[in-house]
Amino acid sequence: MNTHLEFKSSAFPAYEGESEHINPDRWGMRLAEYLHHELPAHGFTPDIDPFYEDWGVCFTLKNDGFPIMIGCGNQGENEYLIFIDPSETQIKKGLLRRKLIDTTPVVIPLSEAIETIVRVHPDSTDVQWQ
Repeated sequence: MNTHLEFKSSAFPAYEGESEHINPDRWGMRLAEYLHHELPAHGFTPDIDPFYEDWGVCFTLKNDGFPIMIGCGNQGENEYLIFIDPSETQIKKGLLRRKLIDTTPVVIPLSEAIETIVRVHPDSTDVQWQ
């Protein structure tokens, strides 16, 4: 199951002062905002606005069965990584974590949507799943 997409682009540089919110030389807000805006056209509704973590930027999606997070960050000057969490095909849920939830009916179409969104951007190159 594809959950970590790498690509190159000059379209998502850091905002002025963005590294003050996260670790030095890390950013991802422009990319997260782009995905946050584009995903609804593919059937996925963001739950909250993008927010900073120490490694980059993330946001969650509305989903009844289990929580879904999209992480965005740079890996170099014009190199980016988008990841989907959960990245497992099944997750445990419930009080004793005995119930297995199949994530593939949501994560596979989400990964396809993210790849489409990245590939149609005119500045994206070297798009590949890890």
